[in-house]
Amino acid sequence: MKKWLIIIFIPIISACSSSALTLVNTLASFGDYQLTKGQSYAKHPLNQLDIYQPTNQAIKGTVIFFYGGCWGACTTYTREYYRFVGEALTSIGYIAVIPDYRRYPEVLFPQIMLDSSAVVAWVNDNIEQYGGETEQIF
Repeated sequence: MKKWLIIIFIPIISACSSSALTLVNTLASFGDYQLTKGQSYAKHPLNQLDIYQPTNQAIKGTVIFFYGGCWGACTTYTREYYRFVGEALTSIGYIAVIPDYRRYPEVLFPQIMLDSSAVVAWVNDNIEQYGGETEQIF
């Protein structure tokens, strides 16, 4: 039932409002998981990620979820606002990695992509510590 409620609220999420994200996170509680918060993948303070691991089922793979930025046109949220994504993915057997990254106007497009590639490299180098496999990163 809760999964259907999340699907219903997806259009609200796209409106980029903190109240919508808070509502979805309140509804999200899909099962048991372990959360590792604030793991650094590079030197900048924003270069941190959270790792959600399923605890009561076999791991099918790892999903890296890059939330969208606003390019200065709206409020940009951080990885903590997307807990519902981590919980939904762990409920179906996936490790979820949700990173923060440097954003405009602090940096421009090439640096944003460098942060993204640094996340993927970090996950590839470290996911086995969390029960994942390097061949199953999405």
